[in-house]
Amino acid sequence: MIGVCIKYFHENYGGMLQAYATISMLEARGVEYELIQYQKENSLIGMIKSLPRLLNSVLLNDKYELFLKKRGKKSIQSLQGTMQLGRKLLKNLKKKNL
Repeated sequence: MIGVCIKYFHENYGGMLQAYATISMLEARGVEYELIQYQKENSLIGMIKSLPRLLNSVLLNDKYELFLKKRGKKSIQSLQGTMQLGRKLLKNLKKKNL
């Protein structure tokens, strides 16, 4: 038996699909597995240590793009079908593994 630690209870559909693919592959090969649900604790020291990441240029660019999407500068309507598929896969994954 192997332990699989996958953070799949979040709104990142790529991560959810990766978790689903990994579990599907293990089941198809007959590998016994156990999902390890790890939840990082937010402590004051951890928050202080993560402060420098707030000034990361990649993170700032992502936040700026999200701001533009919310203002309507970028259309997210084309992603709606993909998001619905992701929600459906997540729902099935949660039902199966909880």
